[in-house]
Amino acid sequence: SGLGSNLNRIIPEIKIRNGRLYCLLTGDASTFSNNQDVGIYEWDEINSTWIHKRTAVVHPPNVGSNYDLWAYPTGFEIENNGNMWLIDMETNGNYLASGIWKCTDGEIWNRVQQFTFPYHIMIVTNRIYVSGAKSWGEGGLLHSDDGGSTWIKNENIPLLENANSAVIDPRDPTKIYYTFFGGGML
Repeated sequence: SGLGSNLNRIIPEIKIRNGRLYCLLTGDASTFSNNQDVGIYEWDEINSTWIHKRTAVVHPPNVGSNYDLWAYPTGFEIENNGNMWLIDMETNGNYLASGIWKCTDGEIWNRVQQFTFPYHIMIVTNRIYVSGAKSWGEGGLLHSDDGGSTWIKNENIPLLENANSAVIDPRDPTKIYYTFFGGGML
């Protein structure tokens, strides 16, 4: 099927974007034995197989080479222009090696922002929202209006340590709702 090895397939998200089917295969948190298979897959309808959208993940210069990248991805999004986004959380001792990753060619991934525990990514028009727990490193509620070159934090909200996800009000696109672990919704 093309979807990694037969063992340790953990798929937290499946989405249809631009008329195509995608899924995220994440790390096996008990053994971290499937790192080579982790990432976004696109379904190839003609050949009835999954295509791994990862040729290389560029190691950030400020992250030690002893740290594995993409140990535990938690979400992804695809822009209308085909740019891909993936978020992964710090785990398995990968200190500050996690974050927000962008791919513009379907193969090479670069980290655009360190983020320690991101849980959710969403794109509305040209704005990218990433939300997650605020702890050491970067975290909380961030958004970018320039394709990830710069990120703006929303720190005017309580419970930032417990931020989980964001959703736009379908009746009023100027309103955003944030959800929080154990704290409800604002």
